[in-house]
Amino acid sequence: MQRIEWILFLTVLLAVAGFALPTPVITPMFMAQDGGLLAVDTGQTERVWWLMGCFALYPLGQMLGSPWLGRLSDRFGRKPVLSAALVGVVFSYLLMAVAIWWQWLGLLLTARLLSGLCNGTVAIAQALAADISAPERKPILFSRLNIALNMGWIIGPLAGGLLAEQSGEYAMPFLVAGIVALLNLCSVYWGLPDRPQSRSTVTAAVKTAGLWQFPQVRLYLLLTLLSYGAIMLYFNFFNVWLVERFGQTPFELALAAVVVSVPMSVGSWLAGRLSGRVDLLWLGLAGHLLMALGMGLFVVPPSLLGLYLVMTIAGVGITIGEQATALGVSNNAPAEQQGEAMGLYRGLAMGSELSAAVVGAVLILPGLEFAYIGAALLALSCAVIFLQQAVMQLGWRLMPG
Repeated sequence: MQRIEWILFLTVLLAVAGFALPTPVITPMFMAQDGGLLAVDTGQTERVWWLMGCFALYPLGQMLGSPWLGRLSDRFGRKPVLSAALVGVVFSYLLMAVAIWWQWLGLLLTARLLSGLCNGTVAIAQALAADISAPERKPILFSRLNIALNMGWIIGPLAGGLLAEQSGEYAMPFLVAGIVALLNLCSVYWGLPDRPQSRSTVTAAVKTAGLWQFPQVRLYLLLTLLSYGAIMLYFNFFNVWLVERFGQTPFELALAAVVVSVPMSVGSWLAGRLSGRVDLLWLGLAGHLLMALGMGLFVVPPSLLGLYLVMTIAGVGITIGEQATALGVSNNAPAEQQGEAMGLYRGLAMGSELSAAVVGAVLILPGLEFAYIGAALLALSCAVIFLQQAVMQLGWRLMPG
């Protein structure tokens, strides 16, 4: 990889690792009676609702913030906007650590929303990757950024679970996440080149029609919404299932995150190799069929070994599906609006997490397994749309003249 590609890889890796560091402790903080944030006599259903609310605030922030950060990066350049956003991320993690020390639930929830508003790192990195890569290299670079993302999900939860267990402090992973975000800021500030947007580029971006007016962009944004709805339903209740069904500790939850992230990294690598050879529609179809299979079978295995096998199927499908939707949005958006396009992509992805938290909280009322049935059905609906579009495209190519 070229130097700038390595820095983009490191930027995404550090961003996701920092975000993922506290994930093994969030569920125990709300679900355990001695977590401190909620009263000891708080009922289990109420605890789940508070947990889902905490999960929902971060994607709400990203849904609101990512499109604007992407648009600002189109106008003022990737590096200054990314640096400013990371300052906000560092501050938000420090606030979360303070909130846990003081057992101040309101401050924790506010800081989590702030973290989401500021954390547009992945979207801006994808936009910069689109800026610097030739069309034939873009799929490989996007897949490498996805590998960095999934490596962050391996390193972050593993370190966070270990830190929580060794220190005995729920606040420790949040404090370290702030330090990691600070390292990310340093790598961006000293490692990424200044690429200010030219006046002509800004003018073109202003004059270009809104992204929603491009039919193919609309199609892939719709697929993003549905696909990430499935993914977020799957992951939002992932730790809850492991805690309730298998009694997992924070460190064991971190190990489970590693198990699901390794096949996701393999899927990212595979997607990068296939993207240049297989049409994105067929790639998206294959990825979402695997997602539907893995998510639908998630509640079946009675043992962790069987569960890990199902997680492998789902993990490979998720990253292949992500590659198809991300490239679909980027390839069909104007070059001068890549920041806005990828910001909108990430915003919709996180908006899906918000809707998944709300819908999932309703679905699990009769039983936690219904969240995974819903996730499988959403993934299957994406597969149907990809198949329909692929068949239509094939028909057009076979038409005479």
